[in-house]
Amino acid sequence: MSGYKELYHRYYKALVMHAEGIVGEILMAEDIVENVIVTIWNSNKTFDDTKALEAYLYRAVHNMAMNELKHNAVISSYEQNMMLSCHEAMDEYDEEYELQIVKLMEYVDGLPERMQEVINKSMQGMTAKQIAEHLHLSVETVKTHKKRALKMLREAFEPPSPQRGRPSGEKTR
Repeated sequence: MSGYKELYHRYYKALVMHAEGIVGEILMAEDIVENVIVTIWNSNKTFDDTKALEAYLYRAVHNMAMNELKHNAVISSYEQNMMLSCHEAMDEYDEEYELQIVKLMEYVDGLPERMQEVINKSMQGMTAKQIAEHLHLSVETVKTHKKRALKMLREAFEPPSPQRGRPSGEKTR
């Protein structure tokens, strides 16, 4: 036990500086050195002389620091790829959303004039009563226009239903 305390006190600071020179972060360097010392402790490894021990320590710290850098590079690359994928997906979503809005506005513009007015006022947040007052219509007329307009818009945005097979016996042209 006292041998490992001496090992720790004698080499810790120098090994941390060595590791920090590789990884660039003091906390990561300290973790690396501590892991190397614990690994030696757990392995019950013996060394012929202090030169062999020093060489082993510096090589182990160097290797572990390089592995840590590689590991962090892989994680960083993965995070960047995930962020890029998310941004691409959001861009596609935004583009699709904008296309749907343009399409909706085109359909609204194709509605009969009164339905157009009712839907536009409704999309501005006006209630049926407010629309009725503004357009000099009854509330029931506004509701009817809105109901018919929404039905037409829903039909326009519905995906086409799958083609059903022809009944047997019906000829194709």
